[in-house]
Amino acid sequence: MLQSNQTCSKEDKAMNIDRFADRLLGVENLTDNLEDSEANILIDWGINQIDPLVRDLEDEEIAGDKVNALMQFMRGVNGLVGSLAEVSAEDLQDLAERYAQVFGDAHKAEQAECETVAARVANMQPQDAVQFLLEWVLPASPDMPDMSEGE
Repeated sequence: MLQSNQTCSKEDKAMNIDRFADRLLGVENLTDNLEDSEANILIDWGINQIDPLVRDLEDEEIAGDKVNALMQFMRGVNGLVGSLAEVSAEDLQDLAERYAQVFGDAHKAEQAECETVAARVANMQPQDAVQFLLEWVLPASPDMPDMSEGE
């Protein structure tokens, strides 16, 4: 496996963040199942993740891989929200796995919780579902409410 020796200065990192954001904005299949309001939520969220995701990375190739994984996660949200009535527990587990590939950790949910959440998401408006899913995949913290229970 080849390793990139391309390191980035502070100015290069700022340019890369802008370039990654432009790349994210140019990929239609991140939001092609969404209307403008929910697409904007997902895109804004994704752009806001780029800086903290790549800030401490010296290798441009690794940073690009992280952004690619971020976009893969966003495609997962797009796909689920585009077919809310068909969301399954397995779909939610897959989404959490995609999140973990980007950020290293994600919400750990048992099958029963995923089934409950799938039923709940199926009845949400798309905009609410995007926001809910972006919060649901977060790793649990002691002060975070249980997202699997009713609204």
